[in-house]
Amino acid sequence: MTQVLALSRMRFAGYARSQRVLAPVLASLALVAMLQAGGDASAVDAYGVSAVGLFGIFAWQAKLALDTEPDAQRQLSYLAVGSARREVAAGLVAAGLTAAPTLVVGMVAPWLSGTVQSPPTTVALVGALGFGLWVHLLSALPAVAVGAFASRAVTRTRGWGVAMLVGASVM
Repeated sequence: MTQVLALSRMRFAGYARSQRVLAPVLASLALVAMLQAGGDASAVDAYGVSAVGLFGIFAWQAKLALDTEPDAQRQLSYLAVGSARREVAAGLVAAGLTAAPTLVVGMVAPWLSGTVQSPPTTVALVGALGFGLWVHLLSALPAVAVGAFASRAVTRTRGWGVAMLVGASVM
């Protein structure tokens, strides 16, 4: 387990250091701003639209994270952790971590833009935030799986990976 976490940290750090994180996060800011431009909405509506819209970006981030590591380094990582199962688990954990910044954008941007109607009570606010987190996680988990299947390790070429990523996100 510690090997998987260490490899996940290394992969996520490589993804962050390569600055590949910037394009998807900026795209998510622009997308959420466009989706929320319609005016006052309930938290359920705002978060639902945000989660559906961010599905493609969650998948894109996962693909970018898994494609950061060169093929030779991926083979060395496999040898270091001792099994294919651990190597794949580490990749999926790192890919899942990439959704965190975008998830924060999806949760905060509707409130910053003033498009969410403020719930009348604190209980309703907590419920709205809980729903928002749940629906964004519900979108992020299958999106990470799509990104993983579109990664270079599975598709072997960038072209097929991009075609799969776009096709699955549109579907």
